[in-house]
Amino acid sequence: MEKKNIGENHTAFTTSIDARYGITTGVSAEDRTKTIHAAINKDGTQDDIITPGHVFPVIAHKGGVAQRAGHTEASVEIAKDSEVEAIVKELAQPLFSAADIDHEQIKVFIINDNSINAFVINNNSIFIHLGLLQYSAKPYVLLGILAHEIAHISAGHILQMSSAMGYFQSIAMISYMVGLVSSIIINPQVAGAILLSGVAFSSRLFFNYSQEQESVADSYALRYLDESGYDNSGMKEIFDYFKSIEHESTEEYFRTHPLSEKRIFAVQDYKVKNNVKPIFADKLLKFERVVAKLDSFFAPIHVLSNKYENNFEYVNAIVCYRQGKIEEAIAKVNSLIQESRNDPYLYELKAEMLYKAEI
Repeated sequence: MEKKNIGENHTAFTTSIDARYGITTGVSAEDRTKTIHAAINKDGTQDDIITPGHVFPVIAHKGGVAQRAGHTEASVEIAKDSEVEAIVKELAQPLFSAADIDHEQIKVFIINDNSINAFVINNNSIFIHLGLLQYSAKPYVLLGILAHEIAHISAGHILQMSSAMGYFQSIAMISYMVGLVSSIIINPQVAGAILLSGVAFSSRLFFNYSQEQESVADSYALRYLDESGYDNSGMKEIFDYFKSIEHESTEEYFRTHPLSEKRIFAVQDYKVKNNVKPIFADKLLKFERVVAKLDSFFAPIHVLSNKYENNFEYVNAIVCYRQGKIEEAIAKVNSLIQESRNDPYLYELKAEMLYKAEI
């Protein structure tokens, strides 16, 4: 960490890092997530990390947002939140069963990113962007995305992609070596053409392979939703959204995912075999509270006042906590506990507030 920090916010930056293994350039969101995963792996060693890199670790204040109202402190707290993971996994339980996956082996993480996205790492960790939860006013969009990510796990796509990446890189390396030899023996211009064609070919193979995996995951997801009794309208809704932000001149052959129009057609063409079951009201309320909780920790405070009428007191307690009004926050949580004595997450929230405030 920088010993002399004269920044206005006193953000505790450390040396930038990259994972030593399993990444490409280190720039992409997936690469940076792998780097973070390597850094926090309790069984890892310092040899798993190299510096400098593309991830800039920062140290959270021990007192949390009660002591420093920063994004770093809020991020750490949300990453450890069991309520969010429990509700997401409860909703996804039928999907895990349809995919024949033991949900106990799956970890769920929330990333403080407003983009609408989710992805899988190491075939057992699902990362959900905050923006996806905020977009999902009801759980159906989230369930559609979760079904897709669970399909990647079930089909073993993550492991297959790791192997395939080695193959694609080998093609690019061979073209590089041939181009190098050609530049010495034949002609530099010929060498350049060989090099570029080899790289283009390996890239084209990669994009085709990735699109095939995504199409398979979509088809599996539709089946898992069907077998779970969930409406697949969430998949169509999110694909409609992706289509709305897709550039008209988007080149189909240089994409990791199929064109949204094709994905929408696949959803519309799917023949549902089972009756759709409604999601029970108690689960809907739990989901709404989870979204409100995440927003309460991450969203600007001034936008929260009238946003969540059903969870006003819950949101207000977290807002007071963020503002350093610990006693007022605890009082509000105690009031909520009086109304719901069997809610373990209220006790957990209170304990976290007390611990971070060192009371």
